[in-house]
Amino acid sequence: MVNILDCNSSENTVFMKRIPIQKPKSEIKIRLEGIKHMVQNLELSVTESDFEDKQLLRQLQVDGIKNFSMLTQLNEARKENKQLLNLLHQKYEQNSSRSHTDFSTTYSTMSVVNLQYKYEELLNNHDNLLRLLSSKDKEVKRLCKENEDIIQNTSDLSKKLQLYESLLEKLCTKYVALKEKKNVKITKLKTERETLMLAHNQLLNILNSRYMDSDDLLRRYLRQTDVPQRALLLQEVQRVNALEHANLLLKQDIVLLKASMPNLCSRCSSIIQK
Repeated sequence: MVNILDCNSSENTVFMKRIPIQKPKSEIKIRLEGIKHMVQNLELSVTESDFEDKQLLRQLQVDGIKNFSMLTQLNEARKENKQLLNLLHQKYEQNSSRSHTDFSTTYSTMSVVNLQYKYEELLNNHDNLLRLLSSKDKEVKRLCKENEDIIQNTSDLSKKLQLYESLLEKLCTKYVALKEKKNVKITKLKTERETLMLAHNQLLNILNSRYMDSDDLLRRYLRQTDVPQRALLLQEVQRVNALEHANLLLKQDIVLLKASMPNLCSRCSSIIQK
């Protein structure tokens, strides 16, 4: 009877050790939350990058307008200088050829110098704008490349997230199935335990009844015998039977205690061994 209860207790303990799968589930949830947070950060980065691209395009448009305005001013200055030369020629064409030639040459030289100065200034501004445009173009290409990388990373992370969600779903399904099996096993073990307890109580009642009958029989023999040695032998047999009966009851109590508190009993055993 002791061996049956011990095997039942050890089987229950081994089964309980095989059950815990909650920890991997919580770790996968944490990893999924981290991936979701990373995807949100990448989406925010893509949004900010698009906003910066729009600002850069607007700046390039403004620079193009400024460049066009400068070119327009240059053309207008050329027209004004041409008109000024025509007026000077018409005003002083009645003068002597020498004075007219000198005057026209002087104003023509001044006009050319003025135009040259403005042309060089506009050309310098134009070159600066071209360099700025080239720099902005490189920056736009770099940002576009970064956006493509971010979009690719986001796509990869989304695929991983879907994979982990599928894995989590499988683990949850497996966990539910194991939990159902555990509940069925626990119910079966409880039923078996109740049956064993009933059989155990019946055996104890039978042992107690036999012990009482044996003790009564030995007492009658003691009252009927007149031989001292036989009386001593009967008393010794009676004492041994009482010890065996008490030892059996104590063992059954220990088995019941182990079955009801397996963890506590294992700790007590380890403490006693230390």
